[in-house]
Amino acid sequence: MREPIAARALYDSDFALWLEEQGRALRERRLGDLDVPNIIEEIEALGAEQRRELGSRIRVVLTHVLKLAYQPARNSRSWRVTLSPSGTNSRNFSRQARRSEDVFRRQFSATIHARVRRLH
Repeated sequence: MREPIAARALYDSDFALWLEEQGRALRERRLGDLDVPNIIEEIEALGAEQRRELGSRIRVVLTHVLKLAYQPARNSRSWRVTLSPSGTNSRNFSRQARRSEDVFRRQFSATIHARVRRLH
């Protein structure tokens, strides 16, 4: 394994190799070889990305549910596909929602209010 300073340089030059080496160091419990600042940055970025993705998916699904409820004459195939289990990838969606319950609740509430206002 590389020294932590070299690992930090590798982070900037070859991210895929950096990931491999950090994973190997973790599995082998070589904690001194870890590039802790960049690992923290990546974990935090991954969490933020997951929250953004979940929020986006919630907005799309709720928008289509509301459109179907308030504008049934404008019903479209794309709305129905989005709301089908395959369109929402329901298993992954529900797992993400359970893990991010607070995010789900806030996004659900904000989306409902915003979309209902836009539909009237």
